[in-house]
Amino acid sequence: AQVHSDNGSCKDASWGRHGTQPAPSIGRISRGSKAERRDARNAFRRTKAYRRFQKAFLADGQTGNWDAYWDNELTIRVIRSAEQELFFVEAQVGGCGEFEAQLGVLFERQDDGALKAMPSENPFLGDIKAAADIDGDGDLDFISQGDGFNRALMRQDEEQLTTQSKIDVGIYYCRC
Repeated sequence: AQVHSDNGSCKDASWGRHGTQPAPSIGRISRGSKAERRDARNAFRRTKAYRRFQKAFLADGQTGNWDAYWDNELTIRVIRSAEQELFFVEAQVGGCGEFEAQLGVLFERQDDGALKAMPSENPFLGDIKAAADIDGDGDLDFISQGDGFNRALMRQDEEQLTTQSKIDVGIYYCRC
């Protein structure tokens, strides 16, 4: 197959498609500003799923927020395209016979500035590595990476974030 670049270079390319289709809208992924990170963290901690883990964490005799267990830091990504401003927050903590929790939530910035959680069929999305509007519907689609070598293509539809395809690679080591 012959490869052609719209801008003359394939260096650092993250998406490709058939030449008869228009170039996809690419989502720019960043850490975001301090205020954006604070807003995303606060929205994450207000979700029902987060509160369920927090209740279990406290019932386990722990103190503080479960997402900070073992000095964990939240993964926060701000994803922008011409059509959307999204915030991805993920935490994965514990294990090895102790408290363990994994949760990833994608939020969309609303017109009033609030962050609204996007329903997902999977409570642990993995870290979002790339974003583009693959199918031209105006919504970004994502490549995520879970533990080890796991990868997934996730797409937005009117109702939720769904996993379209996934590659699971078994991990035979303990995260301890």
